[in-house]
Amino acid sequence: MTLREALELVKDCWPFDEKNYPDLRALHDHFDRRNFMLQHILLHQQKTLGRLAELFEGLEHYRDQKTVAMVQNRTETFHRAARNFLINALRFNEVMNLKPEEIEEALRHWAKKKHEP
Repeated sequence: MTLREALELVKDCWPFDEKNYPDLRALHDHFDRRNFMLQHILLHQQKTLGRLAELFEGLEHYRDQKTVAMVQNRTETFHRAARNFLINALRFNEVMNLKPEEIEEALRHWAKKKHEP
């Protein structure tokens, strides 16, 4: 799947519309609507981080084999977190109206700059 296809999939499956987000009906200003959407995305990212934090926080207190095994056996939690982070990053790009080519170019530029000798 290309980045463009992923962006389209997320846009089609999780649209920011008044049916799914009734509060948008009262927001007529473009910036208010955008800020609502960005805040909603941020809240979802925080929920995902909270689930991961809960999983790992126990390791700081209890470094026994049972706790370590519990974390290692939570593959589903990690997969869900990775999926949710990606979906919300794609939703962020949609709300900010960034084109796939812009994202790809920014990523290439940043990676090259970051890893130049």
